[in-house]
Amino acid sequence: MIAGKLIYAALLVVLVLFLILYRGALSLQLLIFALAFPIILRILLSVQSRKMAVQLRAAKRRLRKGEPFDWMLLVRNNSSIPAVQAQVLLEYRSSLAGLPQNLTVEIPVRPNNTHQVRLTFHAATSGVMDLKLKALRLYDPLHLFSVKRPLRDSSQVMVLPEPAVLPDWLPSAPEIDDSPEYSKVKPGDDPSEIFDFHVYREGDPITRIHWKLSSKLDDLMVKEFSLPIAGQTVLVPFYCLTAAQPEAAIRLDAMLAMMSGAAQLLTDAELSASLMLLSKLTAVPFTDFEDYYDAMTALLRTDPVSEELTESLVGQMFRLQEIEHQHDSLLVFLPKLDAGILSQLSGLPHPERITVFAAASAEEKLPADMLLPFPLYRADLDELLPEWERKLLPAPVPEGGAA
Repeated sequence: MIAGKLIYAALLVVLVLFLILYRGALSLQLLIFALAFPIILRILLSVQSRKMAVQLRAAKRRLRKGEPFDWMLLVRNNSSIPAVQAQVLLEYRSSLAGLPQNLTVEIPVRPNNTHQVRLTFHAATSGVMDLKLKALRLYDPLHLFSVKRPLRDSSQVMVLPEPAVLPDWLPSAPEIDDSPEYSKVKPGDDPSEIFDFHVYREGDPITRIHWKLSSKLDDLMVKEFSLPIAGQTVLVPFYCLTAAQPEAAIRLDAMLAMMSGAAQLLTDAELSASLMLLSKLTAVPFTDFEDYYDAMTALLRTDPVSEELTESLVGQMFRLQEIEHQHDSLLVFLPKLDAGILSQLSGLPHPERITVFAAASAEEKLPADMLLPFPLYRADLDELLPEWERKLLPAPVPEGGAA
């Protein structure tokens, strides 16, 4: 715009000199036209900005990490004036990375026409990828003026983690002697609770006939006993920031990949499981991998919390588990090998119910005298992350001094 204004100023100087040196109608008309023309351009630009419409559409709403994804940007010019240069200002944000990035797309749009631009992205981590329209800026053909109009449209794409392979761990149902909980959807053989009644069918045991109810309904009604529910497996991710970006996002991504690998093994074994949303202290049950991804979506739609807040929620969550679900097995997932959190977990009641998975580099170590009352599975970040993602991690600091 500065170059356009300088050229226009030089043109005015030439026209003024032309009027001084060559007095007449033509020189005056040229000067008046040069002075009025920017005003006309400014009015046309204001009219055109009100006639422009911008939309954002996502080709896919949910996909797995590693797949490229597209947003379609549609700019509609409903006026008869061509948009020589239209700039669309956007903001791109990943729920794991947190910090937004500003993008600018320049689009020339013909009159009464719609221009489409395909924006292709490749996410560095899993999470919710949010693209927002911030503003539309239009320039006149001479680049003397610009008009900026705010936009409010946005679109999200869910990028789910690819399950990591966990060769050293196999899922198993929690072992309990007795369960106070009973299924609400399936009958069983526990006579201490009645699940439902049904009309007598051939083969039903006579001992299960409810004679008093049968006399009232004029049909033989048979009792269905309840099915005790064994404790389920609860996945507890420490969805928190444990480092500066981009390392924090990469560690969270590796942790989510581990948790997805565990969920896949649980669903393949047809074991009852749920995903704990630690910030809300609620557990979302899942029976197959699609259900797990639905629960994962609810997790990814929340921003990672600070480490301090997560640590304060641990005690609350375990107290809740002790009161309502005393027989659950807990799989805890950490984005780094943290001795403080492991010590806190060790001091909780019934630590034998806990299994911990930690995403850690080869240089991360626990104190030599630290004994854990639960199994700990370490997953090496170098094995979980592709090479291009590993390069974003900071270089390790050797023991005894700075790098």
